[in-house]
Amino acid sequence: MTSLRDIRSTDPPSPPAISRRSWIVIFTDLTALLLAFFVLLFAMSGVQPQLWQATAQSLSRTLNPGWEPAPPPVAAFNAERADAAPGSDLDYLQAVLAEVSDDLPILADLQLGREFRALVLTLPMQGMFDDHATLTGIGEQRLATLGGVIRNVGNALRVRVVMDHPDVSAEPEAAAWAPALVRAAAIGNVLRRAGHRRTIEIYGSDAGMAEQGMEGPAAAAARIEFWFLGEERG
Repeated sequence: MTSLRDIRSTDPPSPPAISRRSWIVIFTDLTALLLAFFVLLFAMSGVQPQLWQATAQSLSRTLNPGWEPAPPPVAAFNAERADAAPGSDLDYLQAVLAEVSDDLPILADLQLGREFRALVLTLPMQGMFDDHATLTGIGEQRLATLGGVIRNVGNALRVRVVMDHPDVSAEPEAAAWAPALVRAAAIGNVLRRAGHRRTIEIYGSDAGMAEQGMEGPAAAAARIEFWFLGEERG
């Protein structure tokens, strides 16, 4: 039989244990949460393809610095390619220039004609130069306008100045050539300032040396000729 003393000396039962769970956020978890957050923002925003491609290419070069684009395939025996000039068909070029010049009153007297494998544009010399080789204001304006029209033409260009009154005081060989060449050089400089990037060949002669067969206003003795060649010369 249990005595009262034994009952008082017995310890009371302990309360039931309550389970507690603690969250520990480590660096990896934080990084994953931030990554998920930015991915969510990216998915909700508009994608800019150019910026995305630039970023992808930058990462590709950074992570793989040894990568190089493959060289273009070349045959073991290959003939040299012909370096053809990117010129325009002369018939097409004549039609385009005729239409453009008709809309420009400053080029109202511009004449277009065809020679063998060439398109020839002719301007009268009158009023273009005030002395030996100085362009007048209207002369430079007309040449600058023409230069703006033909600056994108890919055909080879020759500029020939034909003089009707050679300098009789000069030597016979230089009487017609020297003044004409100086003027042709001045014309070429204006065309280059207007944007013409191809090489311009310059020539000079007097009316007696000029080719025959031109009729109408284009046959004026003193004139400026612009020759566009239809094919590359060998």
